[in-house]
Amino acid sequence: MKISSVKHLNFSHSRKVALHPSLAFSILEITLVVALLLALASISFIGFSSYSEWSKGREASIGLRSVYIAQRAYLADHPTEDVATLGPELITSYLPGGAEFPSIVSLEGIPLEIDLTLMPPVFLEGGAPYDPSDRPDDGLWDVGKF
Repeated sequence: MKISSVKHLNFSHSRKVALHPSLAFSILEITLVVALLLALASISFIGFSSYSEWSKGREASIGLRSVYIAQRAYLADHPTEDVATLGPELITSYLPGGAEFPSIVSLEGIPLEIDLTLMPPVFLEGGAPYDPSDRPDDGLWDVGKF
């Protein structure tokens, strides 16, 4: 018996299969990647929605501050006037930069009123004060601290 006949056997194909058992992705790998992408998308959506809420609150506080500045300017020009008699028609010309009277909507999309009889003014929703932020002086949905 000769051992030289073993030389002619080709083992290169079986070695490739052993080193690279599969070049395709399994269903488990694809599922894990899709689940990871969905998790990242939901995290980014939650972050964006909280940023959107903060942005709406900041915009509302800027509008409320401009009304507060207009109140103060009007009362400086009319020192005998009572704050309880103020209305939008009296202070609109005192808004900074000649801006229009602000129209602000709540987080739920409901238009808010501004109570001008208080100084600083506050937002009203259905007659009740509206401030969904944690504190009444944080500068979101209120005048904040000057």
